[in-house]
Amino acid sequence: MPVSLVTLFVLISGNAILQSAADFFNSGTSKIGQRNYHEAIADFKQAIALSPHFEPAWLSLAASKTQIGDDHSAILDLNQLIKLNGASYDAYCMRGIIKSILKDCAAAMRDFNTSIRINSKYAEAFYYRSNEFYFLNDTINPQSDSKKAVTLGFKEN
Repeated sequence: MPVSLVTLFVLISGNAILQSAADFFNSGTSKIGQRNYHEAIADFKQAIALSPHFEPAWLSLAASKTQIGDDHSAILDLNQLIKLNGASYDAYCMRGIIKSILKDCAAAMRDFNTSIRINSKYAEAFYYRSNEFYFLNDTINPQSDSKKAVTLGFKEN
């Protein structure tokens, strides 16, 4: 069956959009490496504008915003990602980390718990939840979560 010109154009255009989003993402990632967070943020926003469901761009955008101290805006970005993909255990975990930094322990625990509920093998969520247990003066649960994180392969930087 021959492919129509319209179908071919749509396929080519779609690939070009994804490639452009990937190009912006790669550029932003490179700028993070150079600690040029403001330009990285601009690149990640471009990637998202071209491909709104591009999860790594959303996560990198939020991470870049935390590097410049814009934690509340980073949470808004993660909220948007969660609206787009409620199964993003990375988004819940990252939002939990930021909420922990902002001393919102209860909200951080909810996010870590949700992340673990979505992906029970996500070592980072167990690690950060164990830290949150310590902040809450829980002396039993942090050890269990720390062991689980290590068993799952977590290595602290």
